[in-house]
Amino acid sequence: GYLDGYLADGTGYAACREALQRRADLRQYTTMSAMQDLDELRQALGYRTINLEGGSYGTRAAITYIRMFPERVHAALLFSLVPIENRAPLYHAAAAQRAFGVLVEQCRGDAGCRAAYPDIVGDLQAVLARLRAEPARVHVPHPVTKLPTEVRLGASGFADALRVMLYSVDSGRRVPLLLRRARAGDLVPFAEAALRSSRGFTQSIRPGLLLAFTCAEDVSRIRAEEVATETAGSFIGDQRVRNQMAACSVWPKGDVPQDYYRPLRSRVPAILVSGNLDPVTPPSWGEIALRYFPNGIHIVLPGTHTPTNDCVNDLGRKLFLTGTTRGLDGNCAAAAGLPPFALADYV
Repeated sequence: GYLDGYLADGTGYAACREALQRRADLRQYTTMSAMQDLDELRQALGYRTINLEGGSYGTRAAITYIRMFPERVHAALLFSLVPIENRAPLYHAAAAQRAFGVLVEQCRGDAGCRAAYPDIVGDLQAVLARLRAEPARVHVPHPVTKLPTEVRLGASGFADALRVMLYSVDSGRRVPLLLRRARAGDLVPFAEAALRSSRGFTQSIRPGLLLAFTCAEDVSRIRAEEVATETAGSFIGDQRVRNQMAACSVWPKGDVPQDYYRPLRSRVPAILVSGNLDPVTPPSWGEIALRYFPNGIHIVLPGTHTPTNDCVNDLGRKLFLTGTTRGLDGNCAAAAGLPPFALADYV
């Protein structure tokens, strides 16, 4: 279910594999194969060079295209960077913990939020401890029929739902309120919000394609002994990594040449954009990717995953028109504000 945590079926994805294998060779769905297809499309359309714009995994795809076809790229605008050093989902737990910590500090810096929610960390810890001892049964409206529906909410599902809420600025600003209500014994507002955000997140991703890319390219580089260290001290723990490693254990893996993992060095002009509240690709990954692009600039926005605003959009247009980052000033992007925290007792 949507509140079980992403990829919670683990080795159960063997059934999905069997269904898809009847009509496709799942080993062919690698990033390099997809970028070969993109270049064939470029040729068919008659373009000598193209501009690249991508977000999240799209940045990995763009980096791969630039590596494979360096002379075919005019400029790149990339949001929420996933450089080759990022072995997803090994670092998801630390990234989510960091984003939650930034959110908590922002609340402490706001008098109204600080007064309303003086112990956000304690609220989360108390709820997780209670759910570890005994998962809750919560009645919420069904997301489609709106009929009352009972859902099971355990600690792992609660934590992953919280992580997904942090992907959105709007839902993130309601997290302190929802945690306070949950600690007080009312899990319905959190469960309703979690169902909306987790359902939207799940429906936006095709698990077969996700597994095809990540199992071959990222999860294959994760060593079992690393997991505990990289997820220690995080509110989601190791469950997401373990879920994906289990799913990958039953998924066909395409061939990935060692050259794929070589850090890129490119003269392509690029604007890299990160969100300071991003729960999955924090600005540190943008800094790592910036090493690839001596003609690049890195802009950190007050936002979450794949953030943008009018300033960044304008800079992107100028980049694509001129093919240079010279003279582009990203300071206007950082001046944008965030919505206020939800303080009223409603959802």
